[in-house]
Amino acid sequence: MTKAKKKQWKRKVKFDAAGLVDQVRQLSNKQIDEFVELFRRRLPDERPSVIHKFNVGGYEGYLIVGLFEDMTPGEIFIKMAKAGGTMSGIFDGFALSISLNLQYGVPLKKLIEKYKGTKFEPSGYIGTTMPGVAAYDWPASTPPKVATSVLDYIFEWLEIRFIKGEHTSKAPA
Repeated sequence: MTKAKKKQWKRKVKFDAAGLVDQVRQLSNKQIDEFVELFRRRLPDERPSVIHKFNVGGYEGYLIVGLFEDMTPGEIFIKMAKAGGTMSGIFDGFALSISLNLQYGVPLKKLIEKYKGTKFEPSGYIGTTMPGVAAYDWPASTPPKVATSVLDYIFEWLEIRFIKGEHTSKAPA
C-alpha cells in the first residue's frame, strides 16, 4: 500500500475507542479489506527459506519455511510425499492459513500452543532428525520420539527451531 493511501486511511478512520465501531459500520466491504491490508506484513519477493525433510509414521514430507528479513517465519508450505489429492489439498490449505496468520501478526508461539499435541493419522515414530539428533538415534534409556500427528511434529519442530533457537542442539524430551 502506498504512503498516500495510508495517509488517506488515517484521515478516514480515527482510532478513538468510543467512535471506532460506528466508523467501521460506515465502511464498505472494499474499504474494510483495504484497511485490514494495512496490517499485513508481506514477505519480500526474494527471501531466505529453510527446507526440512521429515518422516512421521512412515509418511515422508517436506516443510518449507519462508522467512522475513529478521529471519522469523512468514510463510510455510507442507508437501507430503505419500499423500493423495485430499490430504495434499488439506495440508496446502492449512499451510496457507498459517502463512496468512503469520503475515497478519499472529505470534508463532500462539500457533504452536494451539497445534502442538494434535492427534490424528498419520502419526508414529519420527524418522528424521530433530536438530542435532540422527534418525532413531536416541539413548537406550529414552524411548524413540513419537509424533501424535504431522501437525504435532511440524509445530514442535517450529518451536525448537524458531522459539527456542536450538538449531543444532538436543532433541526434545
